[in-house]
Amino acid sequence: MGDGKTWITAVIALVVGGAIGYFVAMGQVNELEARLSTAETELVQANETAGTMAADAETLAAENQALNEQVEALEAELAARDAEIEELQGQATETPAATEPAAPEAEEGDETDAE
Repeated sequence: MGDGKTWITAVIALVVGGAIGYFVAMGQVNELEARLSTAETELVQANETAGTMAADAETLAAENQALNEQVEALEAELAARDAEIEELQGQATETPAATEPAAPEAEEGDETDAE
């Protein structure tokens, strides 16, 4: 009968050990499920952030393009005005300077010298 007790003890140990192993495994499964859920949440947030950043990048690119076009237009306007100034300066140097009128001569009867 000693063998019967040993057998029963072995079966009990196997069952208890299996149950403990099962609960340990279930705890690990629950922990892994929680970590997976956290990782999924973080991934969704990262994708949303990336989407927002991509939209911001597109907006900034469009604004940059518009500003570049404005700069080009203003540079063209400045070049046109510079050309006008140079033309006016050229015309000013080509026009003879006006001579100052001579001082009027004093008339003979208007002399105020006392002799």
